[in-house]
Amino acid sequence: MKHIIMTALVVGLSLGNFACGGKSSSDNVQITGIRLTIRFDPTVLTLDHVRIEGYDTQDSTEVFPAGELPQTASGILTSGMETAVILLPDNLSGREILIKVWGKKGQDITAYGNTTVVLERGVITDAEVNLDAPPVCGDGTVTQVEEICDTAIPQGQSGACPQDCDDQDVCTTDTMNAPNTCQASCHHATIKTCIHGDGCCPDGCEPATDSDCAAVCGDGLIGEGETCDTGISPGQAGACPTDCDDGNPCTTDKLVGQGSCQAHCTSDPVTDFVGGDNCCPQGGTSLNDTDCPITCGNGAQEAGEQCDVAIPAGQLGACPTNCDDSDPCTTDTLYDEDSCEARCGHQVITDFVAGDSCCPEGANSTQDSDCPAVCGNEVVEEGETCDASILTGPGTCPQTASDCDDQLSCTIDSVAHQGTCQAVCQNTPIVSCQDNDGCCPENCTDSTDNDCAATPTCGNGAVDSDETCDIAISQGQPGACPTSCDDSDPCTTDTLVGDGTCEAHCTNDEIACTDGDGCCPTGCNNNTDDDCAAVCGNGVVEPNDPINPETCDTGIPAEESGSCPTSCSDGEACTSDTLTGTGCQIACAYDPITSCTSNDGCCPSDCSLANDGDLDCPGCGNARLETNLGEECDDGNAANLDGCTTSCTTQSGQIGDPCNSSNDCNSMLTCLTGSSVPGGYCSQKDCIPSVTPCPDNAVCTDQLTTGPTSACAEPCQADTDCRWNEDYKCRNAGNGNKACLPD
Repeated sequence: MKHIIMTALVVGLSLGNFACGGKSSSDNVQITGIRLTIRFDPTVLTLDHVRIEGYDTQDSTEVFPAGELPQTASGILTSGMETAVILLPDNLSGREILIKVWGKKGQDITAYGNTTVVLERGVITDAEVNLDAPPVCGDGTVTQVEEICDTAIPQGQSGACPQDCDDQDVCTTDTMNAPNTCQASCHHATIKTCIHGDGCCPDGCEPATDSDCAAVCGDGLIGEGETCDTGISPGQAGACPTDCDDGNPCTTDKLVGQGSCQAHCTSDPVTDFVGGDNCCPQGGTSLNDTDCPITCGNGAQEAGEQCDVAIPAGQLGACPTNCDDSDPCTTDTLYDEDSCEARCGHQVITDFVAGDSCCPEGANSTQDSDCPAVCGNEVVEEGETCDASILTGPGTCPQTASDCDDQLSCTIDSVAHQGTCQAVCQNTPIVSCQDNDGCCPENCTDSTDNDCAATPTCGNGAVDSDETCDIAISQGQPGACPTSCDDSDPCTTDTLVGDGTCEAHCTNDEIACTDGDGCCPTGCNNNTDDDCAAVCGNGVVEPNDPINPETCDTGIPAEESGSCPTSCSDGEACTSDTLTGTGCQIACAYDPITSCTSNDGCCPSDCSLANDGDLDCPGCGNARLETNLGEECDDGNAANLDGCTTSCTTQSGQIGDPCNSSNDCNSMLTCLTGSSVPGGYCSQKDCIPSVTPCPDNAVCTDQLTTGPTSACAEPCQADTDCRWNEDYKCRNAGNGNKACLPD
């Protein structure tokens, strides 16, 4: 570790004269200075020397020349810790010094740190600086100590760097220090020299020495160019102001030309949004300034609001005026219209209703005309001859030619529209003469078709081997060919195949689901065939049965579409939810609640907290400020002494507030005064936690008073909760509690 003594005015001392420890001095020599320890992480920060600077924190003047460590170009810092002793003149004793340390790699700044130390005469005072990444000007954040503003912060906002230092006072010279940097600041030096024509007449000047002195300041008269006269006693007309506080926290009050006969007050409106300054500037909301109340219609969506009615439509936080989600399968409802609680509700439609443009989940075109026909949903719908998902029975689609075999040798069997829900069988007669196809068409002979030679003669009165009948056999006799095929079963399609031939035969195929044919085939229901009666428990909701229309079906598993409800809840507090009906006619009814009943979560439109205890109701105690009801405040509790009474009127002088006398405090509190409580402190004395506790959340402590007397203190979580600008900090008040106490 290298040790270097940096000298400022006093030189020639060495480290051997000092003892180790926090403060040290020689028995023979009284030395004033600072022993500075510099620490850094060499694995993170790369630097080969450091620059050390010192400034008076009161006026920012330099207190010792800047120096660098090590002092030779070959020195390299690798240990992570360096020390330097800085000797200073005794007349700086008692001054607070700001020490800045810049870590550098060549000419590049790679690290920065700072600390403050109060000098003590004849003592070498220890100080320590930890280096970290250097501050960056222009990142939009004011870095403590190194920056007094930031060039990236827009003008008018807190922390913005000045661009113009004109204070409109002709008797000051306005200059800007470090312009266009994050150390930019304004300096206003009072003009004391008599100069003709500069518009200012300083103290001690007169018209003979300064043409701007048109009148004699201090003669008790307001002359030309004077706004007041210092010779007029305070309180009298024309007296010069000495204090410009107008009592309005939303103005910045300034005394211009103090001590001159041009003295006057300026009062500029506060435009910065700063929490805790008791001012809500124009355009402020609770989002950018904690002093602003939550207000519906201020153009900002604040805590507790669903939206804000002043936010233009289409922007984030705007209140809805129309809840149409363009989904025909939802019922869209706008709740609390024209308020900051406006919101949309979208209830999914589950009922099958024709003509509402909605096809609910699980429905098909036979249940709801708004549903399109869908091939593969196990239902034969309009425009379909079959359905590809029906594997057996009515509605099955033919897949191959074998599914269409009509048992006739003189037809070609095939499937039209194969693989679709319009698939049908085609049996095309063979008309051409072709050998060995098993068919002898009409007009063919054994000379044109060898199948004709082998074909027995139809009409010979005998059923030959390849005949199903013979047309020469009389009706009613065995082997007679059929002439009709009606089997008197309404659920079959009866077809005479090969009429007039010796291959004539009947087919009786079970028909598909068809309305109005008097038949309800196996696998059909009232949705697919109006000849079928609704059957409760068959797993299908059949709403169109004229005798037993169903609203649900007990055969559908719970939670699936169409299942019968066992309980009803629409999620709305202001409806009475009722389960009605039995069997497959069970349904939910949601009737509006109109009676004023406490603790049911609903406040009907004609109710208030007076006859309905639900906090959604208007009235004092619902934590919503309702000025139309005469409320000054509403914090939602039944406690007094917290700034808002149980009758929703405001209070002043609460625990922890400043005071000059007990008249400044709430009637139940007293004013603690004295050096131990700067600015006074509204409190309740002689508190005992288990006997006479403090009101609300106040903390009982003995740190506000001298002697054994205890008093109630304002609770807190951080210094910003307290009167920090009056040296009150959030400190330990005992028993694990924190309170706002003098620093």
